[in-house]
Amino acid sequence: MPGSSSASPLPGGRVQIGIDTGGTFTDAAAVTRDEHGTMHVVATAKALTTKGDLAIGVGDALGAVIAQLQATDPAVQVELISVSTTLATNAVVEGHGDRVGAILVGFDDQMVERIGIAAAFPDSPVFRITGGHNHAGFEHAVLDLEMLSAQIETVPLDVKAFAVCSVFAVRNPDHERAVADFVSHRTGLPVTMSSQLTGALDATRRALTAVLNARLVSRISLLIEAVESACSTLSLDCPVLVVKGDGTRASAASIRLRPIETVMSGPAASTIGAAAMSGLSDCIMSDVGGTTTDVAVLSGGRPLLRDDGSRVGGWNTLVRAADIRTHGLGGDSEVHARGGEISVGPHRVIPVSLLADRFPEILAMLLRDIQASDVASAAQGRFCALPFGAARTLPPGLTDTESTLVTAVLQGPRPVREVATTARTLRVLQALVRRGVLAISALSVADAAHVLDRQHMWSRDAAVLATRLFARVQIMREADDSDAHDLAERVLDAAVTQSGLAIFESAMGGDTPTRGGLTFLADVASGRRERGGISISISPKLPIVAVGGPAPLLYPEVGRRLGVEVILTEHGAVANAVGAALGPITVEVVVRVEHSDSAFRVVSPEGASTHEALDDALECATNLAGTTAHQRCVDQGAAEPLTETKRDLVYLPGRTDESGLLSATVTSIATGHPRTSRVEAQRSKR
Repeated sequence: MPGSSSASPLPGGRVQIGIDTGGTFTDAAAVTRDEHGTMHVVATAKALTTKGDLAIGVGDALGAVIAQLQATDPAVQVELISVSTTLATNAVVEGHGDRVGAILVGFDDQMVERIGIAAAFPDSPVFRITGGHNHAGFEHAVLDLEMLSAQIETVPLDVKAFAVCSVFAVRNPDHERAVADFVSHRTGLPVTMSSQLTGALDATRRALTAVLNARLVSRISLLIEAVESACSTLSLDCPVLVVKGDGTRASAASIRLRPIETVMSGPAASTIGAAAMSGLSDCIMSDVGGTTTDVAVLSGGRPLLRDDGSRVGGWNTLVRAADIRTHGLGGDSEVHARGGEISVGPHRVIPVSLLADRFPEILAMLLRDIQASDVASAAQGRFCALPFGAARTLPPGLTDTESTLVTAVLQGPRPVREVATTARTLRVLQALVRRGVLAISALSVADAAHVLDRQHMWSRDAAVLATRLFARVQIMREADDSDAHDLAERVLDAAVTQSGLAIFESAMGGDTPTRGGLTFLADVASGRRERGGISISISPKLPIVAVGGPAPLLYPEVGRRLGVEVILTEHGAVANAVGAALGPITVEVVVRVEHSDSAFRVVSPEGASTHEALDDALECATNLAGTTAHQRCVDQGAAEPLTETKRDLVYLPGRTDESGLLSATVTSIATGHPRTSRVEAQRSKR
C-alpha cells in the first residue's frame, strides 16, 4: 500500500506513533517535536484494514512506518503508540455488534418500551428484576438476585456480553455492582455498568448506552489485541493509548471496559490532526473515509463538545464526545439508483475494483455477466466474500443455512445471486453481513473514481465492467465504456452534492431548514446558482479543511460549488493517525451534594454518604472529586496530571445559608501528558 515520509529530522531520535483503524484502511503516522515545540510528521503509511484479523492490517501499517523511521535513524525510539478508530462508530451506524443480554433493575413496562432495545436489537434478551434506588441514593426496592439467577439460565449460547442498568444507579451504583459481580461470576462474560459510562439520570438512555457499549466490547478488544500483537512482533515496548470520542486519550486497559467512549474516536483524532497540520484554529473539518464522512466545526483548535452525548446512526448516546456529525458517505459507499436519481450510501461495500485486485477471477465473473446481453439485472456485479483477513473456516454457532452460505465463499468470492438463491437465504445473508461474518462487494464511489482515472489503487478494468452492468439496468440497453464514464460522473456528482449538504448541516449547527430553505441548499450543493428568476448564494463563513483519502477526489468541487476555501493538507490522508498521537489525557469527575431531610447527601459514581453539616459535605465532595479524577487520570496513562476543581452551589431565591441550599455540584478535571515508557508506568504504580 502507498506510504510516504517527510524529510523532517528526528529530534532526539524519539517519536510517538498514531494508528487509525477505519473500515477500509489502517493508517499510521509517526510524529515528533523539535526544540521549538513544532510538530513534524516524519513517516506515514496505509494498509488495508483486515476485519477478519485486525493484526494483519495494523502490523502492515505499523511495520511500514517503523521501516521508514529506521531507514532515517536506526536508533529511533518509539515512546508511545496511540490508537484511534472508526470501528465503534461504523458498527453503530451499520447496526453491527455482538449479541448481548440487557439486565434492567427497577424498570417498569413504559421505561422498557422507551429504551427500544427489543425493536432495535430483537436478538438481544432482556431481563427485568426488582431493585433500584430513589433520587437521593436510598434503596427503593430490595435487589432480587434469585429472580436474575432463574432468568440467566435461559441466556442463548451466542450472547457475548451483558449490560446492566439500575434506576438511579448514578446516585447509588450498589445494585449495578451486585448484578455485575453476580453475572460475571456466573457466566464469565464481560458486564457493562451504565453508571460507569455516564452520570446522567435518564435511565432509559443510560440503558441504551450500556447495551451499545456491551455490543462493542469484543470489537475494541480485538483491535487493542491486534496493536499489542503488532508491537510484540516489532519488538516495541511502549504504552498503548486509545483516543476517545472527545479527542482525549486513555489507557487501552480502561477502554476495553468502555468501548462506547471510542464512538467518534477516529473523527475526533482527525479534528486534532487537521488543526495541527493546517495551522487553523477556526474552521470546518471534513474527514472523508471509506464508510463515513465526519464533519465538525473547530473553535480555538478544538472541536465543540456535546455534553449530552453523541448522536450516531440514529442513536443518542450519553457519552461525552466531540460534536461531530457522521454521514454514511465515503469512498466505499454503495451506489444506488432510485427513480433515475443516483445516490450513494449509507452502507459500505467492498469496491469491486478492490475485490478484483485481490481475486482476479472476479474479472471473468463480470465478463460473463456482460456477455449475457439478454439479461439486465440489478443482481449482476454484486459479490459475496469473506471479510479481508478472515480465516477460511466456519465460525462456531452458525445455523445450517448460515453454514451453507459461508461455505459457499470459503474458497473465494462468488456472485450474490449464486450464494443466496431465495428471498429467505438473502435475508440470512444480510444478517451475516450485519454481524461481520460475510461482506458484500458492489459498485461504489471508489469504483466510479477508477473509471474516471481519478484513482489508481485497484483494478480499473473491474470497475469499468461493474459500472457497465449497473448502467445497463438504468438505460435498459447494452452499456459501453462511454455509458460507464457517464454513470461514473453522475456517481461522483452525487457524492459531491451529498458532501456539500453535510457541510451545510454542520455549519448551521444541525438546524433543519424549512422545505424551501432545504431546496436552496440542495441547489447550491448540486452546483446550481439560480432557481427561476432568483440567484442563490449561500456559503459557510469558515474555510473547510478536508482530510481523508477520498478528500482530494471530492472537495475541490465541493469548495467551488459552495464558494468557500478548501484546504488539503500534505498528510491529510492520515490526519486521523496524526491526531491520534497528539491529544492529552483528561478525566472529569462530578460529585453532587443534595439537601435532604435536614441532612446533606453526597452522591457520586463511587457511592453515597450522608453529612449533618454543609461544610462537611462540601469538603467530602471536593476531596472525593479531586482524588478520584487524579487517580483515574493516572490509571488512564497520565504522568503527573494537574487537577482543577470548581463548585457550583444553587440556593432557594433570597437564601444563601445552608438551609436554603438546593444542590451543589463539584467538578474536578485532571489533565496530563501521557507516560511515554514502561518504566514510568511502573514507577507511577509504586
